[in-house]
Amino acid sequence: KDASRASFLETPIGLATLMVERTMDSEASPDFSEALASACLDTVRDAVSLAIQEDEQHSLLDDDGCEVLYGRAGTLYALLRLRTASSTCSSRLGGEVSKVASDSSIAALVGSIIIRGKIGAKAYGTGSPPLMWRWHRKRYLGAAHGVAGILHMLLMIPGRILQKHSEDILGTIDWLIRIQDTTGNWPTKAPDVDEIIRWCHGATGIVLMLCTLVHRATYAPQILSLSHAQFASILSGISKGASLIYRHGLLRKGVGLCHGVAGSVYALIAVACAVEHYNLGGAEGPPAHSPVEYLARAVHLAHLATRYVELTAEGRMAAPDRPWSLYEGSAGICCAWGSLL
Repeated sequence: KDASRASFLETPIGLATLMVERTMDSEASPDFSEALASACLDTVRDAVSLAIQEDEQHSLLDDDGCEVLYGRAGTLYALLRLRTASSTCSSRLGGEVSKVASDSSIAALVGSIIIRGKIGAKAYGTGSPPLMWRWHRKRYLGAAHGVAGILHMLLMIPGRILQKHSEDILGTIDWLIRIQDTTGNWPTKAPDVDEIIRWCHGATGIVLMLCTLVHRATYAPQILSLSHAQFASILSGISKGASLIYRHGLLRKGVGLCHGVAGSVYALIAVACAVEHYNLGGAEGPPAHSPVEYLARAVHLAHLATRYVELTAEGRMAAPDRPWSLYEGSAGICCAWGSLL
């Protein structure tokens, strides 16, 4: 009923998306009925339609409701997942999924996010980046509720759509790099000063987004064209952020993805991959550090996290509210260990 509450992670959109994916995967010996999958697909389709309809009502057009955790960028993530899954499925259901996750659907949702970002930038005033969004009246910058998470999703869209908005996206990323502090961190919200270093807020989520930019710009320079100076600035920002994440990465709030050690590990893995792709891709930019250094740091943090039960018992690490969950607890660090292995 509300496009600001239609994300993959925190609403039924996520379950609907996974159900459709699972049905396409198991069509040879189906575990789920196609009728149920079609109903789930309707849920996703309705979410996209709702976002577009809200844009047509000027009273509802503002800079809110676009973040990853709950809003439009989370809906966009669902569409991108379905698009990837349908690309290898030749059945009738696969064809229906392709229509829902078509270029036109993605372009419409991206347009909704961009226009709201421009409204937010205008409201922000002097010194504003090209795009700025709010969540609950606050201009968060991190991955969960803020600018970095939205930009991360936008960097993953099809090239033809991304190219249309690349100037605004890159301009906003340039602004983010300029406000990185001397320690390598970013404030939680603009304008502000903070010391939170997690996926949800701070360097961890922003570095992950910058790594996606490096990968996309390295292999698709015709879509995201970066100058030597821009590559140098981005790589410097990644390097400073990665050093900070490693120094403070054994977080006290647990081992999950959101505000725990697993988020730190994944950020360092992403840096290692981005640097390797950059070095191998022959991009027009300065030489980068060896990826081995960053991967070794990810392994070190992951190894330290094997003692999380002991650290929690000693009171040196907090017990999360949901200790087995992906974003707060042990499921998150299990995924990180699996990725390293």
